[in-house]
Amino acid sequence: MKTVALPDQLFEQVQATARQAGYAGVEELIAEALEEKMLRLKRKRLVTATGRPRARLDKRGAAEEAILNDFERLRSKDHECRRRRHGRVSAEEEIARFGVYEMGQFEPMTRGELYGDC
Repeated sequence: MKTVALPDQLFEQVQATARQAGYAGVEELIAEALEEKMLRLKRKRLVTATGRPRARLDKRGAAEEAILNDFERLRSKDHECRRRRHGRVSAEEEIARFGVYEMGQFEPMTRGELYGDC
């Protein structure tokens, strides 16, 4: 366990507060106070981090609806790519996309060439 040096006056205040609040000891109060403070700092960083992109989007005039539609479009494209990558595409879908394959008709294709950006 690590130790931290506190000024005498602060330690006396912490000790009195711990007694009044019914803590088992000073260590318990200090540990709880530090955990709460760290949580507040994390929340503050999160609010700051999420606020920057929102401010940039607002500055550009991007509407929330347009952003959500774009997200859904990309998500469905990613879903389709995963379906194809893992062999969950029916033969009918492949034929509709690429036409009927005759043996020796085409050169072998890589996955990237076959499925684009997937």
